[in-house]
Amino acid sequence: MNLRLLYQQGADPGLEPLPELSQLSDNSAGHTMGNKLVDYVSTKFTKEQKVAFTTARNLKWRIRVIGAYSGHESLWMDVLGETYPSDASIKRFLPRPAVVGHKKFNKHRPYMLITQQPSGDLVLNVVCFPSREYTQQVAGLVQALFKYNLLDQLTSNGSPGQDIEVRVFPQLEDKVGSWTGLHNSLRHIPPDILKRGIVVFGYVEEIANVLKRRPNDYSLVALEDSNAFAVDRMFEIEAYAHDKGNFFLLTFGFHHTYWGSSSAKLLAAFVDAGVKHAIYFAKLGSRIFVGPDYKDPLNPGRGITGGLTTPGGPYYCVHYDAVSPKYRLSRKVQPPKLIPSVYYDRCSAITKTEIHISVPSVIGETRTQEQAYRGINPVTVDNEISFMAYAVSRSNRAATFDCVHVATDFVTAAYSTHWDKQGGLDQDNRSKKRDPLRIGAEFLIEAIEEIKNTAPRRCAGVKELRRKVKAMPATSRDYLRLHAKPPADYPPWMHPIREYERLATLPAERKPLLATAKSLLSLNNIYDLLSDALNNSSYNIDIKGNPGGGKSLAVNALYYELLDQFRTRHTPLRPLLLDLKQLERYAIESTEAVPNGLLTKQHKYLENELAKADRIVSAELSAGPTAIIIDGIDTSSPAYALHRGHLSKWRKQAPHAGSKVIAFLRKSEWIRGITHTSKDDPEEYRININAAELVLSGSEHLLDAVCAVYGKNRSDFSMALNCARDYTGERSPSLRTVVHYLQGKAKKNYFLDITRNYFGTKDHSSVEHECAAEIAYSIVVDKVPPENARLSWSRRLVSGSDEITAYFAARLIQQRIQSLSTRPRRLSVNDLKLMDRVFSHHINHQLKRIMTESPEIEYRTAAAIQSVWRKLTKSFAVQDFMHFKSVLMYLCGRFTTEPACKIGATILKEALLNLSDTDFSGGNLSLHRTVHISLMILGENGAKYFRYLRQRPNFDAINRGFHLTYYHDQDYSDPSMESADRGGPFHNTLSQFDQMLQPGKAREAVHAITAYTVISLCVNRFKKGCLEDTLKLPSAISLLQTLANKEGMPSEVHHYARWAAHYLHSGVSIVVQAIIGLKREPRAGWNYSSSSRSTPEAESVADHSMGAILLARAFLPNDSSHLDETDRLLGSYSKATVIRMLEVHDLAEGLLGDKVQPMRTQKDDENELGVMVGISALAAAEGVPIPMHVCSDMEEQLAEFQAEESLNGKIAADIDRIESLFQLVVYRADPNVSIPDSENFVKEVRSRLSTRTVQRIWDGLDQELRGKDLKSLCALPR
Repeated sequence: MNLRLLYQQGADPGLEPLPELSQLSDNSAGHTMGNKLVDYVSTKFTKEQKVAFTTARNLKWRIRVIGAYSGHESLWMDVLGETYPSDASIKRFLPRPAVVGHKKFNKHRPYMLITQQPSGDLVLNVVCFPSREYTQQVAGLVQALFKYNLLDQLTSNGSPGQDIEVRVFPQLEDKVGSWTGLHNSLRHIPPDILKRGIVVFGYVEEIANVLKRRPNDYSLVALEDSNAFAVDRMFEIEAYAHDKGNFFLLTFGFHHTYWGSSSAKLLAAFVDAGVKHAIYFAKLGSRIFVGPDYKDPLNPGRGITGGLTTPGGPYYCVHYDAVSPKYRLSRKVQPPKLIPSVYYDRCSAITKTEIHISVPSVIGETRTQEQAYRGINPVTVDNEISFMAYAVSRSNRAATFDCVHVATDFVTAAYSTHWDKQGGLDQDNRSKKRDPLRIGAEFLIEAIEEIKNTAPRRCAGVKELRRKVKAMPATSRDYLRLHAKPPADYPPWMHPIREYERLATLPAERKPLLATAKSLLSLNNIYDLLSDALNNSSYNIDIKGNPGGGKSLAVNALYYELLDQFRTRHTPLRPLLLDLKQLERYAIESTEAVPNGLLTKQHKYLENELAKADRIVSAELSAGPTAIIIDGIDTSSPAYALHRGHLSKWRKQAPHAGSKVIAFLRKSEWIRGITHTSKDDPEEYRININAAELVLSGSEHLLDAVCAVYGKNRSDFSMALNCARDYTGERSPSLRTVVHYLQGKAKKNYFLDITRNYFGTKDHSSVEHECAAEIAYSIVVDKVPPENARLSWSRRLVSGSDEITAYFAARLIQQRIQSLSTRPRRLSVNDLKLMDRVFSHHINHQLKRIMTESPEIEYRTAAAIQSVWRKLTKSFAVQDFMHFKSVLMYLCGRFTTEPACKIGATILKEALLNLSDTDFSGGNLSLHRTVHISLMILGENGAKYFRYLRQRPNFDAINRGFHLTYYHDQDYSDPSMESADRGGPFHNTLSQFDQMLQPGKAREAVHAITAYTVISLCVNRFKKGCLEDTLKLPSAISLLQTLANKEGMPSEVHHYARWAAHYLHSGVSIVVQAIIGLKREPRAGWNYSSSSRSTPEAESVADHSMGAILLARAFLPNDSSHLDETDRLLGSYSKATVIRMLEVHDLAEGLLGDKVQPMRTQKDDENELGVMVGISALAAAEGVPIPMHVCSDMEEQLAEFQAEESLNGKIAADIDRIESLFQLVVYRADPNVSIPDSENFVKEVRSRLSTRTVQRIWDGLDQELRGKDLKSLCALPR
């Protein structure tokens, strides 16, 4: 998108101020805020901004409020034909107001910029976010600032009545979704998330805080932010998936203040992208229309009594009509709501209201406006809500829009008792503001969960149960009332009417009844057979299956089917579920873990429990027809032994009472005792079930249930099922076998499957595969490095077994990361310890190969890494598991598809914020290098990483050591790969680098990092005298010269290679060469031919540098308190920094030579910076004894000196200039020197001084020297 075109085509000649602004009376009585308006206006501007307004009015500058984005100054200045002030003493940008510290979003406020018109007039620009309504609001604030005399020291020349120019760019606001990067970010979010998503605007940090406190229920699955068109983190989008539901919560946080139509356009982008539900969780920023006048929102009995309000609509907005052009009242809109009105009755903190109106600005809320809109009788007023409601209705009439307003601006100690769940009177106001935000956020999430049927249901849906109970006979109704909550005497493992914890409901399809059940059945067949059996009073029912065959899934489905039939009076049978698996768990929990007495105590507990159960079941059978559903008989022999007598008794008793016993039994040897007890009993109906076979036969409902219960997706389960079937030789392996396989418990089969699918089976025997699998397991679990001699026996494997082993290890690493990402709670320390190491090149190569097999696998891996990273940073200290964090950061930089790269970049930037720039101990150094390198691979600037290498010799040594170890030039003795370079040959590293230089072999970032390392190795080995152990000196110089001109390499590599080649060729330190050059190089300006100057013995560059340093030491003040007042406004000051700049500012000229100012180009500045890069890098590699405080920042000091943007840079440049004037004093006294343009030279240098402090120094010295005999002055006594 062409941003310049948006500004050019959308240039608005100016906005007519709102008519209400002119109606502000001098005593603010015309505004609905009354006397509080003055305080409101005054707090919107900082002290520095008020000083700027005062200065602008006193000097008769124009004042303009302009809607444009920060960083776009050159665009709109070009449209208006304006430039920065020509007077260097006038600062362009005034100090920006600090961001609101306690806010994460909506924290950036308007800033100020001074521009100059073609006529020479200066303009003070107040730049705010490009929203028409917000621009009007800021314009009103500025006008009120002058109208109410809120500025000090206005002179008589000031004209408080002068109009404020207001300017906006309509096209820029219309395209806000494009140039901010929002449309692009929404395209990166999977469509399914948007389709099932609920987007929340406003105070989203409170929503996110509630979700993050519930890691077991919500997982962060997507994260987007803006990085388009130089817009850095303008907004953030987070998508949270409910772990048990079918919806996503999307939070949209905007870092800038946006009002009115801009908020509508941002929300419309989400609705157009497929989002069907929108919620605005907002701050109530204005008074309430109640009765004849505005009321305090928290005034008891008159306004909002709970602190929050929800307008129900209809909605009106005062919008700008470009045709008129005027502000008009829109038609009313009322989009549907996601949250029904009755939900708000549950929260006493929320007050329901009706008609709502959104107006352009708070300043415009005058009494005249109140009367103008009295006809529609609004109850609440703000500046966004109706705009957003209008956008939703226009984009999708079926989309919903809800709003909760939080009245935080009016919270004071007087109102503290009117808050629901409010703390005490001793809380400060900010804490009081958090209470309604928290209450509102929790209410919204709870309401959404209940609407989406994901909240835990009481008694399987209490409301639905109550509705059906009313239609039932009295006896059934009494029974349900009794069992709606399990009676106190019921054991916890007996479920009369109770929600099962992990139930995945399986819907049934009615089909004709089957006469027999001689084969494996689908779930629908089981329902039909059950119906047939229930209709025949002579049958009990046995449902049999292998262990893990899916019986527990079916038992819960059948229990709820019976419960539903009983409620709807399709059957008289009352279901009673006995879950013996739970019985055993309660038995273990109830006994002490004493080995000798444990079994006895368990038997005693079971006997007591089953005796209690026998009494309950007998009572149920006597009360009426009952379906006794029993599951878990196959869990333990003690449970079966104690239960066998009761089961036999119930089976015989049930048919005579019109009841049924439905038992889920295992097909195993010892459990046949149950069938023996009933094999002569004709009243038995047997059904065989196997869930894995049902999946193979295409039972979609059961496949969904299995995936839901085990937390897997369809593709994973289908893959595991097919592999398990191949390995077991069974057409229908049990569900438990499949799940164990899926979870990686059957490791041998898992590795064999990988071998078959990936490497082929022609040249490998199963014995060799098992051997390779064992090696892979040892590498990851036992932390045995592949170079260790313990694994020398692996030579008997076939050719290529090292790659197979590395591939197995990589598979297991990926599997562990996926497993850790699905952990609902705190990560296992033992698992993290197993992964807390840096893996070798072979394993990492295979890991990259695995995770980039397909876009789906890559995105899933990225999401898993993001989940694990968030859990790591939340649960453990920064210094914990640094090497495992390095592994995650390494993977983040190796993604290839755009969605995965976006996630990887987000994780890496989060990690970068947590890294310390000073702590490089332990794993910090490894993590530093991995984060920076991964960011470089993803396209980020790597200058910071190269600067670390140049500034810290230990960092450079570790970087070399890592590469030597990674490419096996150095022994793998340290599993963290943090061993420093030990000085040996580097054949493998050099060979790997040669391969990288081949076209298409590696990414440019890897080229650059390895190239830098190779240069450092060459320099280091040359210094130590062992370079020729790897390659000959001429070859090394040739290689470095090639890298100095290699296209695609960063400038740091070019400069380093150039001066490294120079060092290897000369054998003399670059620093030494530079110092010698400074003493020999004459200052070119004193013999500049264009000015006819002639100086036989011109000073050297070293003479000039020393003179500048002495001037700075002698005449510059020690602190900023003695600087000129205007200079103090330009930034911070440090005399030591200025002197360091003067020490290095001409150092490069010792190698490159001196050029006069008219002949210098930008290329000369870049070459001088390149010399500094070479000097600092070579100093780190050579071990040259230069103080680190000088070597570490010489590049930054020279760049700051050249830019002349900081106060220190300006002062250093001015000292450099006046040193030439001092030298001119010396030359004027020398008869052999001819400088005919000396007067012009003085005037030119004097005009280029940009700081008044240095101007004052020179003026004083010039006054002292003027009229003196310069010859006698310079002829000092010997």
